Amino acid sequence: MQEDCLQLKKQSDNYKKVIEPLINEGLISRTIPGVPSSPNQKYFISEKGKIFLYIIEYLSSNSPNLKDVDQASD
Repeated sequence: MQEDCLQLKKQSDNYKKVIEPLINEGLISRTIPGVPSSPNQKYFISEKGKIFLYIIEYLSSNSPNLKDVDQASD
């Protein structure tokens, strides 16, 4: 489930807090763009999102400071 991947509970405000900003930034896209409230709606990572993730993973694996921040949040 998408919620499990993002570690979210099924709550309507998650859309406004998490999903909508990711869509607005072009990091994720809808499978049914013309019908945002479709019960069959799913989301997928866009090419821009894939690049963003690659950069984040690269930086976190090559920067001691980012590794420390990531470990501190666990």
